[in-house]
Amino acid sequence: MASPLAHSLIGAAIYIAVKPGSKKQITAKGLVSTIVLANLMDGDFLISLLSGSKYHHYHVHTIAFALFASALVAMSWKWFQRRSSELSINSYQVFFFALLLTASHLLIDSFTEDTSKPYGCMLLWPISDKFYIFPYPVFTDIWRGTVTLLFGYHNWNAAIKELALGGVILTAVLAVRKWPVRWISICGSVSVFAMFMSFMLDGYLTRAAEKQLLKHLDKPDIAVSFSGEGAHGILFTGDRGSNKDIYCILPDGSNMRRLTDHSAEDIWPVWSPDGKWIAFQSNRTGNWDVYIMTSEGKTIRNLTNNPGADESPAWSKDGSGIVFSSDRSGDVLLYTTPVDGDAEPVPVTSSGSFMDIFPSTSPKDNTIAYTSRSKILPGWHIYEIPWNGGEPQRLSPQVGCRAKWSPDGNFLAFVSEGIEGATDIWIFKASGGGLRRLTDTPEYDYDPCWSPDGKQICFARGRDGKSQWELWTIGVDGQGLKLLAESSDGDRHPCWR
Repeated sequence: MASPLAHSLIGAAIYIAVKPGSKKQITAKGLVSTIVLANLMDGDFLISLLSGSKYHHYHVHTIAFALFASALVAMSWKWFQRRSSELSINSYQVFFFALLLTASHLLIDSFTEDTSKPYGCMLLWPISDKFYIFPYPVFTDIWRGTVTLLFGYHNWNAAIKELALGGVILTAVLAVRKWPVRWISICGSVSVFAMFMSFMLDGYLTRAAEKQLLKHLDKPDIAVSFSGEGAHGILFTGDRGSNKDIYCILPDGSNMRRLTDHSAEDIWPVWSPDGKWIAFQSNRTGNWDVYIMTSEGKTIRNLTNNPGADESPAWSKDGSGIVFSSDRSGDVLLYTTPVDGDAEPVPVTSSGSFMDIFPSTSPKDNTIAYTSRSKILPGWHIYEIPWNGGEPQRLSPQVGCRAKWSPDGNFLAFVSEGIEGATDIWIFKASGGGLRRLTDTPEYDYDPCWSPDGKQICFARGRDGKSQWELWTIGVDGQGLKLLAESSDGDRHPCWR
């Protein structure tokens, strides 16, 4: 979450904004007390150190604790007030002032990037144990764990941004309170300089921080046994003729074969767990539906038949069902349906203010990772939800989409923004942390999928404004980038078995 610098600057701005009187009424003792209160909630790091486990952002980062701490400060003030006639501010004013500072801490942390689960703050405890965080961060998360990371490139970058934004707020408060021009000029100049440095150094510090982080991350250790039974290879959508069809190719780029040949578009192929079936979406009936066929491209069957758009299918862990996204109810939700029988698809996610797409089922516990965003605000995140529905939990440490589970269910590969504004392939631990970038180019890297042994990832790379797509493979250590097959028309949506 945010560093003490951000909390201190906002705290100082609150102190100056609500303190009656002129500049002379601002005392060093009052300012120090303000900064302590503004950072009070981060004292839960002491609980983490004493308990030996992460405790940050639990019960201390709640509205209930803010009220409790403010009441305690007000009671202490009242006790001291009885012994000093110089303390003219009453305990009620102190309570609301302390509440402003502690609430500002919660607000800042809720608008700060969080890179480790659980994301956000448990604001409404004890009413609810749910964590809340604004999906579009204003501040950058502070890295911890080692002394090198604590004082590393990333945290310097974060501090510069905090100084710029916090300084602007403080300057505005000084101007409103009509402080001397000299103070306003000093504060404003520091803010402008911090903005300039942030703009100039952001790219360099971000790349340097990633290299620094990689030295402290465990390399993904994915040990998966693969029997080799059933069909195998990399399925993909190929636009190699007059329309999109489904192809299969071996990992070495040989033995490409076409599995569908229809005047409609067949896309998004997905292997069943046993390799005997392939699910895909097609607009053969005039709208998108989910179909299944044998691994040879035979016995094609329409699994869903609805006027809505049924898209991006994924198999259940045991291969008995399919999960897909659809707008059949008016909202874009996830649905599950059995492969055998004619049962009506069952919604997994609930109607509301979010769009839910691109499901991927965990091979470990059958939970579904999917991409979701608000209908109003931009920015996608990765969430997970049980196969039979329940409370969604955010998985991704940063904005991203199109997540796919590793074969052991411990990692996810997903698409997220790169520094140049294009997209790259990233991986992270499903349990939280371990974020690393695999590709880093000005091109658009999309649609990641894992090799059966978890050692490589296949993805689609697009050029010239998301066009001329080709399939590439890369090791999970970021090495061994290789073109799978040349295509000038567009290869997308790989699925490796």
